[in-house]
Amino acid sequence: MTSILEIKIAKIVGAGNHNLWSQVHAFTPQSEDPKMKLGSLVAVFSLESKIEGLEVASFGMEIIQRFHETFYSAASADILQNLKDGVGKTCEEFKEKVNLGITCASVGGTPLVVYGACKTGSAYILRDGILASLLLAETGKESVSGYLKAGDVIIIGTADFFKFVSEPVLEGILLNSDLEKIQEELATIIGTVEHNASCGAAVIAVQEKYVEPQKETKNIIDTIKQKLMPVKKNPVHIYLAKTGSKAGRKKVSLSAAIILLGLLCVSIILGFGKRNTQKTQELEQSLFSKASFDYEQGRQLSSINPVRAKDLFAQAKVSLDQIPGDKLQDQVKALTEKINQAMQGSLGQYQTEATLFLDLNLIKNSFIAAKMAYDEGVAAILDTKNGSIITIELDSKKGTTLVGSPELKNAKLIGQTPNFVFWLDNQNLTLVDGDTGDAIATKKIDGLGKISDLVGFSGNAYLLGNSQIYKFTALDKSISDKQNYLIKDDDNLSDGVSMAIDGSVWVITKYGDIYKYTRGLVDSFYLQGLDKPFSQDLVLFTDKECDNLYVLDRKNTRVVVIDKKGIYKKSYVWPGIAGVANLAVSETLKKIYLLSGSRLYTLDLAN
Repeated sequence: MTSILEIKIAKIVGAGNHNLWSQVHAFTPQSEDPKMKLGSLVAVFSLESKIEGLEVASFGMEIIQRFHETFYSAASADILQNLKDGVGKTCEEFKEKVNLGITCASVGGTPLVVYGACKTGSAYILRDGILASLLLAETGKESVSGYLKAGDVIIIGTADFFKFVSEPVLEGILLNSDLEKIQEELATIIGTVEHNASCGAAVIAVQEKYVEPQKETKNIIDTIKQKLMPVKKNPVHIYLAKTGSKAGRKKVSLSAAIILLGLLCVSIILGFGKRNTQKTQELEQSLFSKASFDYEQGRQLSSINPVRAKDLFAQAKVSLDQIPGDKLQDQVKALTEKINQAMQGSLGQYQTEATLFLDLNLIKNSFIAAKMAYDEGVAAILDTKNGSIITIELDSKKGTTLVGSPELKNAKLIGQTPNFVFWLDNQNLTLVDGDTGDAIATKKIDGLGKISDLVGFSGNAYLLGNSQIYKFTALDKSISDKQNYLIKDDDNLSDGVSMAIDGSVWVITKYGDIYKYTRGLVDSFYLQGLDKPFSQDLVLFTDKECDNLYVLDRKNTRVVVIDKKGIYKKSYVWPGIAGVANLAVSETLKKIYLLSGSRLYTLDLAN
């Protein structure tokens, strides 16, 4: 028995979003591949888009492919220089579109050698229980090479990955010899990081493997000898030699030798051809197996982490595109169709048809809806043309005309709480009893500037201003004076178009940016994985009963669902959304309610 060193690789990648993305690329050439001299390539990428609307996951896969080609197509035998050139050329090529970070290593040879290079990342090695730095871009240490031994553990990663995994923590984790446990612990740390899109790392474990010694193979000289030796004992040759002249014997012997040599050459050529065919088949099978594995992983993650699933499906398609022959053509075609269907599902796009829920004319004749508010299962809908407000209990469709007043023709916005309805015109905020419709109080609001939205919550009216959110409280017979909800003015609100409240206050701007405020302060929120950017005609909804945010994106005719951590979940597409004025959602009733003209429509929420 003899021993050799081999490597095992584990990957840790954060959840990408529309602007940031990270990925790990690992490739080991087949044993007879000329690329084998350059070793196994492991590279960690992070990129940040510089341009709006760039599909970072797909663009990232293109970058990975280019880096791979640059490294393995290098004419030089200097592996370290090839790595450095690959990093430099790839970063230079794509610098106009993305901020790109690459940390990579090539491992191969006998004895086993590692070569590493980086741009913005880092690399560490654990040897004999001691953690040491190999690469550290921020200090200018951007390349390294050295011999490996059994038990070594190398980790390469993006700069952001090592911001959240400190050296003491990393050392404690790597001391665990089980690669799967190392991967699990690191993934758990990164999974708890809210904004982990640019966090990626690869762990390379060097292990000793015992193998049977290979039997010696005959070289080509031995093969030729073996082919030619029987010629001397060939009875045909002896028969011809006895019956012919000396010259004839020489001629026949020469002819026989030429024929046999030709046969030998043909045999060798066919052998090389067979070997190349075998290599091609092995490469095809390897790429197809990788694509199948990525597809299955993505399929299992579709409902848990659609962003990661989308990346895996994209990787699977890249692997299929690299398959050189057509022997697996049918299998490739079938898997491609599955991947395309799965990608559609991972994006959570539901092409749907809305159902007519209620014709509002059945509650009040000639009713034309302008705005809608919603609270605890009851919708309050404003008709500014005819000057009225109706309320509807959505579980029973029971409707009532709450208020009818010429003053409502000047109303711009409406809000609702369990006991009250607020409406706003250019000068006044009016408080109405939610049961009787009687006007309780009116408050002048001069000097507040532009008000973009009104939301009722817990007996209060919240008004979205240019740089402040104003709060008014319903009292017994009056409305309180104005209170500033935000401790500090925020100019981001100048582009705000819609607001929703669930305890925290959520604001969406005309550019699709979403801001969260809790107890008067800006709270952490980052939108991740949106399949395509929002348009500029938006309405935001959530409440204390909802686990998600819902964005009415009229120009893209969709309702987008985002969880309250910022991760895109799905979207409901219906052409009629282009004409929808407002929306409300009941996750309890599993319905999206869409207000359009004099009608209320519903979309069913998917599980």
